[in-house]
Amino acid sequence: MNIHRGLLYAVTLTAIGLLVGLLLEALDRQVNRAEAASARLVVNQLRAALIVKGAELRLSSHPEHMLQWRGKNPVSLLQKPPRAYQGRCGDSGPAAAKWCFSESGEVRYRTRSRIALAGQERPPETIVAWRVAMDYRDRNGNGTPDKQDRLDGLKLAPVRQKTGGT
Repeated sequence: MNIHRGLLYAVTLTAIGLLVGLLLEALDRQVNRAEAASARLVVNQLRAALIVKGAELRLSSHPEHMLQWRGKNPVSLLQKPPRAYQGRCGDSGPAAAKWCFSESGEVRYRTRSRIALAGQERPPETIVAWRVAMDYRDRNGNGTPDKQDRLDGLKLAPVRQKTGGT
């Protein structure tokens, strides 16, 4: 009887352990999905704000003022910053699953887990960066937006991928 009861406990504990493991794995997948969705939402909000600002400037009497937005912080265009926004970047960049703005004019995000962001699968602790850029037609062929070009608006352009620090 005691052997039977011990075997029953062992089987029960094994089953519970497997179920807990499966539950934790499913929870981890959901956390990764939530992080990816949150990061994409912030990127889309910044892009939308830049489209609106670019349209305002294009319709103004001074569309060349768009040139002044290159490298500026697009978070300032939002009514309120994202909850995960830390402000200015420190030496090591943002904390995991946080945003910051660097002195070099980049909006940066550090992934906490493996997520798809900016068209690529990103490993944990990757810093992904974007910068305000011009959407323009290069009429003079110099590769740089200037007053001779048709300035169509502002956009959020990916910069590069970084792993770890800055």
